Amino acid sequence: MKDILDQPEVFPESNYRRWYFRFFLYASIMTIAQFAIAYFFDPGSHNIERFARNYKLYTIMLWSCLIASAYFLSKSHGNHEEKGPLFTVTLIGILLLTAINLLL
Repeated sequence: MKDILDQPEVFPESNYRRWYFRFFLYASIMTIAQFAIAYFFDPGSHNIERFARNYKLYTIMLWSCLIASAYFLSKSHGNHEEKGPLFTVTLIGILLLTAINLLL
């Protein structure tokens, strides 16, 4: 008779892998847009209040995407999904984007 403990543990499939990488890409795009807004800003011809509002909006969206990506990354790790190159790239990318945005 086959013992129940001898069966390998089966983990449910999820789409966390797809979502953490998507949110990481969104955060990367937001970072590039944030740099572009800051680089092309000219205080002589642009409205400073509008610049501050747009910069703050991109910052909020960027942090939301980083937090969502980290959440789905941790859920994927908790479900024992296989770790491929997307996991490594996303983990390193989240750490780098977080460090860059904390320094700015």
